[in-house]
Amino acid sequence: MRVTFLAIGSRGDVQPMIAFGLGLRAAGHTVTIATHSIFGAVVRERGLLFHPLKSDPRVLLSTASGRALLKRNRSVLMFGRRLIGLAAPCFQQDMFDCWQACRGADVIVGSQLGVGFGLHIADKLHAPLVRAYYVPVSPTSAYPAAFVPAILGMNGRVNTWTHAAMRQVVWAIMRSLTNAARRDVLKLPPLSWRDPYGMMDRYEWPVLYGHSPAVLPPPRDWPDWVTVTGFWFLDRAEDWRPPADLVRYLEAGPPPVYVGFGSMTTDSPSETSKLVLRALALTGNRAVLDTGWGGLSGEVGSPDVYLVNNVPHDWLFPRMSAVVHHGGVGTTHAGIRAGVPSVIVPFLPDQRFWGHHVWKLGVGTRPIPRAQVSVQRLDEAIRVATTDQNMRERAASIGRRIRTEDGVARAVEAFRAYTRDYCTSTLAAGS
Repeated sequence: MRVTFLAIGSRGDVQPMIAFGLGLRAAGHTVTIATHSIFGAVVRERGLLFHPLKSDPRVLLSTASGRALLKRNRSVLMFGRRLIGLAAPCFQQDMFDCWQACRGADVIVGSQLGVGFGLHIADKLHAPLVRAYYVPVSPTSAYPAAFVPAILGMNGRVNTWTHAAMRQVVWAIMRSLTNAARRDVLKLPPLSWRDPYGMMDRYEWPVLYGHSPAVLPPPRDWPDWVTVTGFWFLDRAEDWRPPADLVRYLEAGPPPVYVGFGSMTTDSPSETSKLVLRALALTGNRAVLDTGWGGLSGEVGSPDVYLVNNVPHDWLFPRMSAVVHHGGVGTTHAGIRAGVPSVIVPFLPDQRFWGHHVWKLGVGTRPIPRAQVSVQRLDEAIRVATTDQNMRERAASIGRRIRTEDGVARAVEAFRAYTRDYCTSTLAAGS
């Protein structure tokens, strides 16, 4: 079976799709990853087929619209307007590139952002679509929608309503842009005001959630076509070796604190770095700083700080005393799997969602929103994460649970069950 993944977004969005794709390839399927050109090398290195998308998320996040998206958003509508400003210039090109990647596919797998293209391409091809998500968006009474502050989840009915309302708001924001691409790229008629995400649920198109049930258990009110599989970890390549000087640094003293904000960018990486370094100096901890896509700069003059860029988390995090990060789902799960506490500084609403649940789970400190971070607050959070014995024991315990999970194998099992049922029903309908 030919499977095309639409993997849109940052490294944290793309790497789990590659891991899932490797699982499907091992099960005998032909797998193509359609993603941004900057990730082409890692896709090819893992032996999967690659189809490039011309858009570059690094460039998009460095624009005025991209920087505005990562600043404080006082409402969902403000966030949505900024998201449109970021997506609009490349939306039709991405739709075209995804459409070209999916021609000839038997099944389309759409990531959290890729579904915005996969839904319409599946409509064009009359092909099945599997939704591969990280952040829960399926309606439930257990907790509110990820883009809604947890405090608003006062009861089950309110929680359920927030999910439906959020999807309708997202569609209202995206409808004009989407319908233009349907018309110009796919030659399809426009969709109405009613959100198509709810339509996918009514048709019971499968949802695979690549997060750990140890971190966020599946709600009891989710239907059986929604599956929480465990996270899809893409661990380091077998031939990867750590830099010798990094190994020497780690061996020369106590476990350091990791600080990195992944693909999140700031207006002033230098100022952010100075804030982080001042907080670390107050705690007395050694540190490893990951420069990422522009959240931190390389202006470090202390022998107690080591700079890295793109060192595999599955190797690095178990050697840390705590991890300070933005709360992306991949980094969050990597930190918990390593068994060390987290300090989450969320930039975006989904990161705030994971920060809240990490705190409630007892494996990290209360999240510090990016707009509210200060030397004092970061100092206090790092001190708690590195000294609170209950938190450290809790993190180690949950980490052991996650290390027993095989999210990719569970996802492959669910995928094969769905495609088997789909093919059976299609043959029956045609007979």
